[in-house]
Amino acid sequence: MVFAVVALICVGVAAARVSQPFVPQPSLWPARCLVTALAVSGAVMLGVSLTFTWWIVHDWEREDTLVTRGDARLVQIIVVAGLACVLLTIRAVWGRRNWTPLGLILAWPILGFGWFASTGESVDSDASGEAGTGLSVATWALLLITIAAVLGSFERLAEHRAHRRQHADRAPS
Repeated sequence: MVFAVVALICVGVAAARVSQPFVPQPSLWPARCLVTALAVSGAVMLGVSLTFTWWIVHDWEREDTLVTRGDARLVQIIVVAGLACVLLTIRAVWGRRNWTPLGLILAWPILGFGWFASTGESVDSDASGEAGTGLSVATWALLLITIAAVLGSFERLAEHRAHRRQHADRAPS
């Protein structure tokens, strides 16, 4: 498992290093604005998720109920990872290097650990848990950010294609 994560991180770093900064084409501003709006919507959803309960774990041995809200450290790590993906997506679509895949490679497993924690298994094997609204909203937010990143990748391809077309038109025949 660790090897797979390290390999994915290496692939993400290599892909980001290969991606080149570019001057955005004026004709593709609607696509950039759409990607930016989707990413910002995901960021707003992540912020809103902090106001809800993320998960509730019932520890039967200790006869205690643990409620996790937006002030928990893991919740904050999940939100910061999602916000980093938003920032990377917006930077990539407006002409910077594309580090978004690496951000998503790291953000989804962190969110997955949040879902694992909501089962109660991280507290005790006899504990049971349930996911709260905050975790669901954060999952939908990260899905929206991922969709924005995929659309941003298509927009980057269109940018490069338009850039190549401009250079081909300028080349002497």
